[in-house]
Amino acid sequence: MTRSAAVPVLNSVLAAPVTRTVRNIPTEVSGPGDGGLSWMEDLHLISKLPGPEICVHPGLLSIGAAGALGPPAAPLVEALTAAELHSILKVVGAKSRATSKAALAKEVLALVTDHDAVRALVGEAPPAVQEYAHRVARGSIPIQLPWGGGRSEPVGSVVSAPMWLLERGLVYKEAWVSGVMPREVGLALRGGCPFPVHSYQRPQIAVRPVTMPARFAAETGASTVVQAVERLIEAWGSKPAALLKDDGIGVREVRRLAGTIDLPERESFRLIEIAASAGLIVGDTRLRLAMPTTAGDEWLDLGAADRWWALALSWLDTPMYPSLAGAVGVREKTVPALGYPDDYESEAAGQRRSILRAVLDLPEGNGADDEALAQVVQWDAPLHWNDRPAPPSVMVGWTMAEMELLGLMVRGAPTSLASALIGGDLEAVRSLLADPAAGTWQLVLQADLTALVTGQLPSSVRAELEALADVEGAAHPIVLHEDDSFELRPYQHQAAAAFVASGSGVVVLPCGAGKTAVAMAAMASISSRTLVLVTNTVAARQWRAELLAHTSLRDEEIGEYSGERKEIRPVTIATYQIVIKKRGGLNPHMDALSAEDWGLIVYDEVHLLPAPVFRMTADIQSRRRLGLTATLVREDGKEGDVFSLIGPKRFDVPWRDIEAQGYIAPASCTEVRVTLSDQERMSYALAEAQDRYRVGATALSKLAVVQCLCASAQAAGEPTLVIGQYIDQLEVLGRRLRAPVLTGATSTAERERLFAAFRTGEIGLLVVSKVANFSIDLLEATVAIQVSGTFGSRQEEAQRLGRILRPKHDGRQAQFYSVVARDTNDQEFALRRQRFLAEQGYAYRIVDAGDVLVGDLAG
Repeated sequence: MTRSAAVPVLNSVLAAPVTRTVRNIPTEVSGPGDGGLSWMEDLHLISKLPGPEICVHPGLLSIGAAGALGPPAAPLVEALTAAELHSILKVVGAKSRATSKAALAKEVLALVTDHDAVRALVGEAPPAVQEYAHRVARGSIPIQLPWGGGRSEPVGSVVSAPMWLLERGLVYKEAWVSGVMPREVGLALRGGCPFPVHSYQRPQIAVRPVTMPARFAAETGASTVVQAVERLIEAWGSKPAALLKDDGIGVREVRRLAGTIDLPERESFRLIEIAASAGLIVGDTRLRLAMPTTAGDEWLDLGAADRWWALALSWLDTPMYPSLAGAVGVREKTVPALGYPDDYESEAAGQRRSILRAVLDLPEGNGADDEALAQVVQWDAPLHWNDRPAPPSVMVGWTMAEMELLGLMVRGAPTSLASALIGGDLEAVRSLLADPAAGTWQLVLQADLTALVTGQLPSSVRAELEALADVEGAAHPIVLHEDDSFELRPYQHQAAAAFVASGSGVVVLPCGAGKTAVAMAAMASISSRTLVLVTNTVAARQWRAELLAHTSLRDEEIGEYSGERKEIRPVTIATYQIVIKKRGGLNPHMDALSAEDWGLIVYDEVHLLPAPVFRMTADIQSRRRLGLTATLVREDGKEGDVFSLIGPKRFDVPWRDIEAQGYIAPASCTEVRVTLSDQERMSYALAEAQDRYRVGATALSKLAVVQCLCASAQAAGEPTLVIGQYIDQLEVLGRRLRAPVLTGATSTAERERLFAAFRTGEIGLLVVSKVANFSIDLLEATVAIQVSGTFGSRQEEAQRLGRILRPKHDGRQAQFYSVVARDTNDQEFALRRQRFLAEQGYAYRIVDAGDVLVGDLAG
């Protein structure tokens, strides 16, 4: 029988209900000739029974796994509790009168095995969930349920899709961190065909360039892991860790260790497993303690290269899965470290080697993602992936994280250590990782009694220095990546060097001049645990993206501490608002961050610090403090408080100097004066003194001018921001201009969506409140129209101009318009607002609203 004729036979058998007997075989399959069942009977895959039935060999039913079909629904449904079964029926709208678990299970099973019902149910899902369900059914992606089992994203997002399916019985929890789709559900979404479209060619991997020097990455990673194991042995040698009642090391002990060895918690779990695989530590079930072994003591006497080699070789051959420790199991419990039985066996070593070989096949200087590599390694060695605790792409991700930890990989690209390890070339490793005692290092004692160290200190020197010196906080290696797409500008080098040489202080640079780059350079020079304080969550995520793009920091090394997340990691980005938030008279967030050993705190928009509400963040202790601002001016005259809280000004440069170098866009500033109507003048005259500014600033006479300016900008293809102070005014403008309105009430997710749409050109006009004053990166904006502000705030005026000063790819000039009401205090405050920019060399041209309305802005 030909291969092509065999496929419909197998499809017919496997598409039937999953039992030992199959009825009603189609005539085109059961008929005579090449398409008959005799071929399968000859191979003992089936046996014919009297009547229209055949008996299927149990092994044939497992063929469904080759087509990425899940297990049968029956055992998955039967494993649920009565409450879970009842919840599924309630969510899908089925009116059930069943009272016993067995009856409930029967109804749920009938639902998920009915192909038409499954397709109808998925057809009601949001588009993102539908796409996700079909991709799972095709075997394209694994199912990863949110940790803790709760929905953390809006319904309809890709993140929430597994939970949407789980709640309707279309997906079930499986071992460890994954879920599974029942075979019958997968068949329904495949149209009844068990085998997906299959290619007999090796999958192609989409690669991406990695700019970090591979040798440097190898040395940094190897040094980090070796030093971390040294600290682990030292820590548990002086105070062994307690084992859990069920054996293994729990979260509390690992969290305590993570602070000692200066690794994120998840990496610390991996490190414990790698050290155990090398025989350096052991969990003694008799003493109920985890402690170093004599082999650990002997390991400490080896050279740096040999120590790394022992770790890497043990990792390569261990049957354990180091990343399984620290993962979340089916009952939302973290899997402990050192929890494996002594006789544990698996395909882990073969899987690991196949991943390493696939990575080494990548073009030099390129990386790949987990899912693409998973497809390739399964194609290369399918038998290695039959025994696994999680979906292949998850396991590939685990292995790649372990390789990053060991210095075998950087951002998905292999280092020179990877080829040396797979080739068994210890001499190559020794040449790459020279013993620090024989390597080059330098210690410079400065006049202010701080010490700068380059290279790797020998352990004896490091121990003596740590005993005598006050180090720069807990160390954490950070490397700045400079390449063709990102390179520090001369003034950024100067600013970072001025700060690092002086200890603490403030750097003042214009909006758009790259203050974040200066901070990253300082972080790399200091290489210690760092806290970054920012104005809002959107700014925090912009910082995170910049750090991931331009430094050696990995995602798990950067924490976000905001209203939405509470992560403390070696580099933590927190919002001022969450740090100062109190609960019941206590300040838990301030206490949590103050407990860390920070080597550096970066205060973004540091001019805000003297405000009473933010001032308390200066109490967080750190060896160094770096303040960043474009506008070191305050209307309360407390600019000097910034220096007393952070340190003196270390670097400053006039805005026009940076513009002349081409690093910020040239800008034209125009004040458009609007004459109020008789009714508006009367309202202004009769208003209370404290209300007059609002009456003048929100005058409806401004609307026509703003509409005209926006129409002109949009016609020229200029991305435009309309900025104001008063929400009701902005909402009116939003309706008139048919543009989205972004205010403090806008959710973080919606803010990010709108900003992303503006950056891509999907939206060309945004109406924004003062939430856009600070730390919002909108490179594309070329026109800003200010309709109202915070009275005479010079700092706000400069910040708003700064939204459009990012350099344009075509050298276009930015246009800043301030629309003011003539002969009101709106005009008076506008003059005050312009003083800071006037000192920076910006002159305002004053025009009448009539000129705007007739389209005449020349002259």
